[in-house]
Amino acid sequence: MRNRGHLAVAAAVVAVVVLLACPAFAGSARGSPPVTGSPTQSWAFGAHVNTTFSGTGERSSYVYTFHAFFGWDTILTQTNTSATTFMLEAQRTVAADFFVTECRPTCTQPIGNLSTAYRAWEVDTGFGNYTTAGAVYVSGQPVPAYAMANGSFSVRANVTTSGNSTYRGTLGLLQGSFASSVRASASAAIAFTPALGLYPISPTVGEAWNASSAYASNGTWAWAFVVHQSKIDGAVFDYANHSSGSLLASGNVSLSGSDAGTLSLDGGLLTHAIALSTGGGFPFHLGDGVFFLPQPTDVFGDSGQAWQEPQPGNTSAATNAVNVAAGDRGHFSLFASATTYMPSATDVAPASPTSLAPADGPAPATLQAQPEAVSLAQSNQNCLIAGTCPAQGPGGPGARVLGPAGLGIVVVAVAASTLAVIVAVERRRETPPRHPNARLYPPASGGAPVTAAPPVPPRGALTGRAPEEPEPDPLGHLW
Repeated sequence: MRNRGHLAVAAAVVAVVVLLACPAFAGSARGSPPVTGSPTQSWAFGAHVNTTFSGTGERSSYVYTFHAFFGWDTILTQTNTSATTFMLEAQRTVAADFFVTECRPTCTQPIGNLSTAYRAWEVDTGFGNYTTAGAVYVSGQPVPAYAMANGSFSVRANVTTSGNSTYRGTLGLLQGSFASSVRASASAAIAFTPALGLYPISPTVGEAWNASSAYASNGTWAWAFVVHQSKIDGAVFDYANHSSGSLLASGNVSLSGSDAGTLSLDGGLLTHAIALSTGGGFPFHLGDGVFFLPQPTDVFGDSGQAWQEPQPGNTSAATNAVNVAAGDRGHFSLFASATTYMPSATDVAPASPTSLAPADGPAPATLQAQPEAVSLAQSNQNCLIAGTCPAQGPGGPGARVLGPAGLGIVVVAVAASTLAVIVAVERRRETPPRHPNARLYPPASGGAPVTAAPPVPPRGALTGRAPEEPEPDPLGHLW
């Protein structure tokens, strides 16, 4: 048990981004079209969705309402550097929130009430150098492919949660509360030798491929979080933690891909739904087919993060497929993507000993993005961070504003540990890239080779449980 004073958190990372030079990988069994069109061009895609459902809990002892939102917008800018190479700048903003309200036995005459709020956002930026003279291997034979030679990436993310509970018993009205805050950031550079093949320039439905490359990375990461909990039995807990580290690593990475079928995007553009995954203990997540993001700061990871244990929920998300057009389209053929996400409210018992807290929420769902105007994507990225996009809401219990008392403690601790890492990285620093101010992102987990994924759904569609499958009890362990 710690002092009951309010806490705050701020994590800061001074990132040294080092771009390592790497030769492009040449060779093909099919013709490799040059990149054509204007020297520099930009395009964007994105999707937002919310869902609300209500139900009755175990033995009809309580009722609940669960509202969840998820959305992201990605902007890509391509600059051609030769007939077969180009630089791709990108920025992706991802946000998720959910609000849960519960009443026992009803909301008209409740004995107990609980409200839980969760909100997370992440901004990923960076750039990469690509070639159309790369290769992936289909049944052991090289096929012309888009490939990444090197790139740099940065991440900043924030998660806030809160919960409030009341219980009317023999001792009168009892109240409990919970609040937590997470800040995470990272900057990294990575290079591949040879350039890492991503997907064929002219993919074929049903085709599967693989690629491998040696990689070298550099950079830093840091996160910090604080928790405040007041239980209805009078116990009060304040807790803070932080960590930081280096992204200096090297090794071999394997990539697997498959073409699950075609999908017509808005406007009639026919694309291929391609699933990608990385393996070999690779310490980065591949998001949207172009972002290599450090695992330690992935706030949309489904497990393994130190801050997930005390907070009352999280939203996991990973790229399900990227939508690419076959052949020479005048720029990099990535036009959209689909992401599978799942909001989950977990039991942290802010109202202990009565355990007024939710269990899992909706089933996993897949959201398909669509092409959109760059100006719209820019506007959406701003409102995703602010939590003011049209699909977001309703307003739930706001995260408790933690005062400045704990700010100095957390900032000094994070700064000290991060500085040690930066000094070590700086000693290994190489010549920075030609475009140090260029920008480039969510998250996809590494793992086993990908099998053909089902075709992605239309815009805004949600997929999860089968229509005939009964709705699971999301609050089964409430009472």
